[in-house]
Amino acid sequence: MVQALEFAYMIHEMHRFTGADISEYIPFLKDVVIFHFEYHKLLQQKRNGKDWDENGKLVLSPGHACETYKGTNPSNLVAALQRNIEGLLQLPNKWINEVEKEQFKGWLERIPPINYRIRNGVKTIAPVKEERDRITNAELPQLYPVFPFGIYGLGQPNLDVAVNTWKYGMDRWNDGAIARGMPSGPTPQKDNWWGWSQHAIMLARMGLTYEAKEYVTKKLSDSRGSIDYESDERTRFPVFYCSRYDWMPDINWGGSGMIALQEM
Repeated sequence: MVQALEFAYMIHEMHRFTGADISEYIPFLKDVVIFHFEYHKLLQQKRNGKDWDENGKLVLSPGHACETYKGTNPSNLVAALQRNIEGLLQLPNKWINEVEKEQFKGWLERIPPINYRIRNGVKTIAPVKEERDRITNAELPQLYPVFPFGIYGLGQPNLDVAVNTWKYGMDRWNDGAIARGMPSGPTPQKDNWWGWSQHAIMLARMGLTYEAKEYVTKKLSDSRGSIDYESDERTRFPVFYCSRYDWMPDINWGGSGMIALQEM
């Protein structure tokens, strides 16, 4: 559900950084937000006859935080909607007129808050509204508010919440994942550094220099033929990384590493 909003946010960022003409994308930028609001309002109406929850907020349910969590109001989706509506409100009136902007301003107030939970006695970002402590995959949606959506990061308020999420906000495999032979380890979400995973980018944005260096080094070590960092196995061509996810060559592996290095 978040991917379309990620593409839309990239377009907003392109315009913000370069002033590029994005007029051909305006229908998409509006519709991807309208869809989420109208669709989830419809589902909420079917549940209890109301548009919003008891606090007047949109209910994003059923929801997924990547493939790792199921629950209500995924924090990656909440962050995506917030950033996209903010982007729409910053566009000139020739693309988004005043009537539309008033609607989007109202919707911005309807977005549910990012979820939080206490771990190790400190506040961390929660992936979904419900309490979860087991995962079915090893993605890290609780740090999507850091990257790609930039709500937390260097120079942003409450950076400690994001840093504490990295330090303490990881979860364990559930029993089904263990039964499928998923690799053991106390922090599978941290260990999932290969392929397209954005850990190195997130670490750079949070200013965690030592960890960012560690993960970028793993990412960009020459032509990995194995996810085992200590392995001597190499692929024939320098950028033909292996893949734990999809297929070889895993171009996203090198791509995410280069983005992280650039962020550093």
